[in-house]
Amino acid sequence: MALLAGCGGEEAEQVAAGPPLDACQLFGPNDAKVVLKGNVGLMQSVAEDAMGRDLTVCAYSAGFSTPPDIASLKIHRHRSPERAERTLGSVASTLRGREVPGLGDGAVWVERMGQLHVRRGALQLTVTVQAPQVPDPYAAARGIAETVLSRLPLASP
Repeated sequence: MALLAGCGGEEAEQVAAGPPLDACQLFGPNDAKVVLKGNVGLMQSVAEDAMGRDLTVCAYSAGFSTPPDIASLKIHRHRSPERAERTLGSVASTLRGREVPGLGDGAVWVERMGQLHVRRGALQLTVTVQAPQVPDPYAAARGIAETVLSRLPLASP
């Protein structure tokens, strides 16, 4: 164990010991219906059908347009809050996002991708809203992020 602690193994163990989070429990179909204004379906690949769903991602589509209207949540657990903060800073500079005050421990909106990246502790949430019929994708993504943050356990890293 001493060897692992010196290489960051202990820190990685602490992350793995965090509460399990299911993106579809935090962002359910009723939440997606509100954003996409209609019936939605969970987006899954053939691999997910065969091997099981990735609990860190939940994506919904509405209608039959090409490309489909999408609202999604991805959860990434970093090794530390500092690592999550550095990653959020990279998103802001690399993707030319703008900082969003008053959301989580830090947030960045990337308009051209319809993505809101939000940090709380060591967690990074990526909320995506790509739907032409949604008049204000930023407001929709922020609403999803606020809902998800309110549903996270208070002890989330």
